[in-house]
Parts: sequence; structure tokens; C-alpha cells
Amino acid sequence: MDSLDRRRRKRRNRPAPPALTGAEKHSLLASYLQGAAAVIALGISTAAFVQQIDLNRKQVDLYHDQVVLNDYARARDERRYSSRVAFWVVAGKRTDSTMPPGLDVYIQNRSPTPLRNVEAIAELASGGRGVVTLVDIPPCTIEAHRIAPPSGDTLAKTQRRIAGYDKLRLEFTVDTRRWELTSEKLTEVAARPATAPAPRLRHVRFDPDPTTTGNQAEDCGEGG
Repeated sequence: MDSLDRRRRKRRNRPAPPALTGAEKHSLLASYLQGAAAVIALGISTAAFVQQIDLNRKQVDLYHDQVVLNDYARARDERRYSSRVAFWVVAGKRTDSTMPPGLDVYIQNRSPTPLRNVEAIAELASGGRGVVTLVDIPPCTIEAHRIAPPSGDTLAKTQRRIAGYDKLRLEFTVDTRRWELTSEKLTEVAARPATAPAPRLRHVRFDPDPTTTGNQAEDCGEGG
């Protein structure tokens, strides 16, 4: 019991810790303020980082939307230009050593852009298809081509009496897209896989009759 009382008296008699000086209080307050400022700065930087991530995401979305809109506008323009291409077919009248018997195909390009990689594809009486590559067709022009079957074959006959010959079609490229034009419709076509070479049609380019068509297409330009 006496030892317990002695220990209690010692604790009561133990001197109190010395009071902080003004400089120590100032240093402690400065440390506290610095810590608080660091916490606030961390919160601000975190919020700014999150905001920047959201801004970057919105910019990516905006860029993607712009790419889609640009692709749509380009496709629309190419479709509009392609729709200003036409052709008609008549039986070839003139025949000589340079002009084989066949069809006269008139191709009219009323668009402001050239037609690239133009091909004429015709059905043959033998059951296959003949192909010939024509020259690029400049804007606002009409070109005439005699298309004749390969030697030993003939062009397929049509059952039409009024609408004209429907066994021949054109394929051409406008800017980045490939198109197929028939006597009835215009269709965008995808790249075709490589196949065995088709029979080559015979082909002679000639000047259209200036008294009926001339070389310049009317109503040419951006319009529909």
C-alpha cells in the first residue's frame, strides 16, 4: 500500500511539460496550414484531372462524329456525281475494217469529276461475259464507243422491244467508290475477288455525231 502511495505522489510531483514558445507555435501552425493546403491542392488537381479526362473523351467523340459526317458528305457527293452519269446503246450502223459489227455505246458524264477505271461489261451468247476497259471519261463530256463481241462469239440478244438493250452495263470509279450502272439502276459495288480473266470485248472509240450530241454534255455541274 505504501509503495502505491509513493508512486502516486511521484506522478503528482512530476513537472508539467514546458509550454510552447511563440516560434514553436508559429512553426506548428505553418505546418498545419501547409498540410491543409496540400490536401486542398490534391483535391483541386484530382478534379482537374477528372475534368480533363472528360474533356478528352468529348473531344474524341466530337472527332469521331466529324469523321462520320465527313464520310457521309463525301458519300453523298459521290452518289450525286455518279447519278449524273448515263449511257445509251444503239445498234452500230457503220461497219468497215476499223469498225467491227456491234453496238454503239454513248456515255454521258454530267458530273464535275472524271470517271476512272471505266469498264463495259456485256453478256455473250455463249453464256459468259465479255469485258473491256475504256479510257477515263472527263467531266462534262459525251463519248462514243463501238463495243463488239470477241471473235467467234456474239452479244446476247435482249427480249426488250422498247426500253433498249439491257445486256450491257458500266462500272466506274468516282473518287473512292466503285459504281455499277445498268439500264435500270445505279448501285455501289464492293471490291470483287480475283477471278479468271473474262473474254475481251473488241472496242473502238469514235467521235459522236456533232449534229446530234457533240462532245460536251449539257446541264453539267454540281446539280442533280
